[in-house]
Amino acid sequence: MTPPPSNASSKRNWLALILVSGLLLFVWLAVLPMIARQPRVAERIGRLDARGIDPTAIFYSELDAMPAAEAHIRRVRSAPKDPLW
Repeated sequence: MTPPPSNASSKRNWLALILVSGLLLFVWLAVLPMIARQPRVAERIGRLDARGIDPTAIFYSELDAMPAAEAHIRRVRSAPKDPLW
């Protein structure tokens, strides 16, 4: 049978849990909203809203714009100088 954790170890574990939880809250409540207000991100969010697309449920194979995007990627990649390599 393992001995119970020491009081210091237990306090350290609680402190770690509180710090990680605080960090997650900070990212969720401060960092992500700041990113959403950036012009390019806000524009993308607005574009998705205007088209009625729920970004939490995007399946790229179901988007109407995907065939055109795939064709553009194929054209760029088949150019004499492949930009990705």
